Amino acid sequence: MHVSAFDADDNTTANGMVRYRILSQTPHSPIPNMFTINSETGDIKVSQYTLIVQEGNLNFGLSNTATALITFSGEVPENRVGLVVANLTVIDADQPHSPNWNAVYRIISGDPSNHFSMRTDPVSNDGMVTVVKPVDYEMNRAFMLTVVVSNQAHLASGIQSSLQSTAGVTISVQDVNEPPYFPTNPKSIRFEEGVPAGTGLTTFSAADPDRLQMYTKLNDPAMWLSINRTSGQIVTIATLDRESTYVKNNVYEATFLAIDNGSPPASATGTLQIYLIDINDNPPALVPREAQLCERVHRNANAVNITAADTDTDPNAGPFVFELPNYPPSIRRNWTISRISGDFARLGLRYQVYLESGVYQVPIVVSDSGNPPLSNRSVIQVKVCPCDRNGDCTTLGADYDLSQLQQPDSLEHIISKPPGARRVDERPVVPESQYPIRHVLPHPGDIGDFIHEGLRAADNDPTAPPYDSLLVFDYEGSGSTAGSVSSLNSSSSGDQDYDYLNDWGPRFKKLAD
Repeated sequence: MHVSAFDADDNTTANGMVRYRILSQTPHSPIPNMFTINSETGDIKVSQYTLIVQEGNLNFGLSNTATALITFSGEVPENRVGLVVANLTVIDADQPHSPNWNAVYRIISGDPSNHFSMRTDPVSNDGMVTVVKPVDYEMNRAFMLTVVVSNQAHLASGIQSSLQSTAGVTISVQDVNEPPYFPTNPKSIRFEEGVPAGTGLTTFSAADPDRLQMYTKLNDPAMWLSINRTSGQIVTIATLDRESTYVKNNVYEATFLAIDNGSPPASATGTLQIYLIDINDNPPALVPREAQLCERVHRNANAVNITAADTDTDPNAGPFVFELPNYPPSIRRNWTISRISGDFARLGLRYQVYLESGVYQVPIVVSDSGNPPLSNRSVIQVKVCPCDRNGDCTTLGADYDLSQLQQPDSLEHIISKPPGARRVDERPVVPESQYPIRHVLPHPGDIGDFIHEGLRAADNDPTAPPYDSLLVFDYEGSGSTAGSVSSLNSSSSGDQDYDYLNDWGPRFKKLAD
């Protein structure tokens, strides 16, 4: 039974909230306080009723009696299982804990989805209505069950009586704040990288059967996204970049939170997966950036294999195109590039080109296969050096500055340079990488190669004069101020004047003395 009342006041204030209670019961029989009322809903129920049941034949010549305490109502919170929501108590005059006394309970109607089951307490013989499947307040607010109880053993022969008793049980479902949930979790979408800030991606909304919800961002590693607090629409606040370190296997993940307004509030977490489609937004880079070549053609070290690295993926990466620039002209005059495969090429010196030992900056233009392709001008530093039989760089002379010759204080520093020193104003070079100096003894084979190479270069020199021509040698400077050593003799040194040695500096002071 249900009663209801209406109040015109605001139902969110104390003046408009309606509450129910039972003031009196007339008559007081069979028992006082027989009924209960739900203070919020106005539902009136019978708390319990005691029946004395007699079983017998037609003229009750042979009969049996049993007292049953029938509970008519129970309550269960939604989404809970394993709870006992009602007890059915029976009294049987047969011997306790015998098959004639043991009760068996069954639900015969009111539970088509099998949310409840009946179990018998082995000690008290009570029937326990137990929740075995979660119930939903939004789907069913109450269940009207019909329960049948019977003895485990049949009645003795000759007794004409029903073996079972029937009771109705009402189970009320209590509303519980259920958390929201994301119907699709995780949610996957596809977008090209490079979309600008302010682009709407998707609406990531949650469902809540009984409450309103709001949205907030839980984890956005790259800080690329924002979510509307009420609608769940996700918008970019930065440019999406597939090559970012926050992107794994082309997928960027962010998590969001949906929170309802319950007390206490409940929440749900949803994951958004953005698959980023690659665009050609990164030019290739030359690899390696440093290399080493022999100054003479060597079978093991006369070329350098080069490739390129591109953070984009196919078809925006390889195969690559390697080219030497037209400027400065000396690049194409001295160097050459030959293709090995789609991703590799070989850089080397042109045939019969001899470069002095040193470090050279060789610019190379690398292009990818994107549409349109992207190009990058990279510089590889090539160290040209004398090599041993194995093609390993041996030693490389150090540079000196011609301007230091005009400074007497730096004369000692110049003299200490190794014999292989050269002027730095001959051509600009970048600071060389530090290579260990290897002192290698000449090998007879190296000497032979050197002689044959010099002979071949002389034979092919177009500027060489004829063999029978008169050769004019360059002027080598004036004679020494010390005079000819042929005039020295060991007969006497007293008539020699060595004062000029005082002008030679501190290095020759001992000799002057």
